[in-house]
Amino acid sequence: MRRKPLIVSVVLALLLVLMSSLPAFAQEPPLADIESEIDTIQWAVLYQPKDGRAEYIEAIKLLVVLEIADLFVERAMISYDEAGDVTDGVERCLNRALDWLERAMAISEDSGFDISDSIDKAIETEVSKEEMLDRCGWFSSGDVPWTGESMGAYGNCATVDSYIDVTIGRISSWLLMSL
Repeated sequence: MRRKPLIVSVVLALLLVLMSSLPAFAQEPPLADIESEIDTIQWAVLYQPKDGRAEYIEAIKLLVVLEIADLFVERAMISYDEAGDVTDGVERCLNRALDWLERAMAISEDSGFDISDSIDKAIETEVSKEEMLDRCGWFSSGDVPWTGESMGAYGNCATVDSYIDVTIGRISSWLLMSL
């Protein structure tokens, strides 16, 4: 009986040592990808046809809440860049992003936004936006425009809440890998 907790403790300690030895932005999934993925979900909501005023209002609420979550991910990226390490500020920003994503999920579950028809156009839009920002010189040296490849993590998603659920998992994974 006593061996099992010891084995679990040793395994967890090894995982923590391995995870903490990697730089935060070298870990998967990169925060920049997650930020672009949230933008892509927003584009898909925008492009998805809506029936009536109620759907427009729900879409606007959803877009606002997703943008707030996106801003917290961006702030986490800035905090990480300034500190050069995962700090309490980075963790706090990502936890706030998770809170706002859960609020967005609650909104989208009620409306059942199916964005499967608009996701490809949304990915193209976000990739084009990133390429334009790169051409204008808005990226820091070493930054690479998002290519959309990370959307493969969302392979079985169709509704906004399923995309948000995967995004929540990716941020949670990033937090676990960086602590």
